[in-house]
Amino acid sequence: DWPLIQFDLTTSPLPDECLDAAVLLNVFEHIEDDMLAMRQLYRMIKKGGVAVIEVPAGPELYDVYDKQLMHFRRYVSSQLRQRVAAAKLIPRRFSYAMTLLFPIVWIVRQLGKMRKSEPKASLMPVPDFANRLLVSLLHAENSIIRKLSLPFGVTVFCMAQRSLE
Repeated sequence: DWPLIQFDLTTSPLPDECLDAAVLLNVFEHIEDDMLAMRQLYRMIKKGGVAVIEVPAGPELYDVYDKQLMHFRRYVSSQLRQRVAAAKLIPRRFSYAMTLLFPIVWIVRQLGKMRKSEPKASLMPVPDFANRLLVSLLHAENSIIRKLSLPFGVTVFCMAQRSLE
């Protein structure tokens, strides 16, 4: 059994060098001082340990949904790369993801911004056939990402490592 704990990453109670790996999916966009959180992540990872980070991409996509989800920002790859390096983690792999969905998301977000009043964001259920199609597209994209870094997408992914020294 692995324990599940919840805490503020900027004031983490975990000791130094206690993690072999950390997976942070959609975390840093919720933290105002993401650099402080990144430094805490470095502190907690053992020498040679890895961090897998995924954040929403495309500042131009930021809209009412991001506000309601309490996002402070959306990232570009270079911005995430700079923060990872500034925290002394060694970037090993970067890529955008959900590239095939980007045009659809971009159009929907731009249309939403053209409205005169800000609508209340709500999540609509995805029909089964659409969900299966999306999963298939993401599986196909994942096989590409294993070999190539994609130039744009709805999210940006990073795998970084703490030095052995």
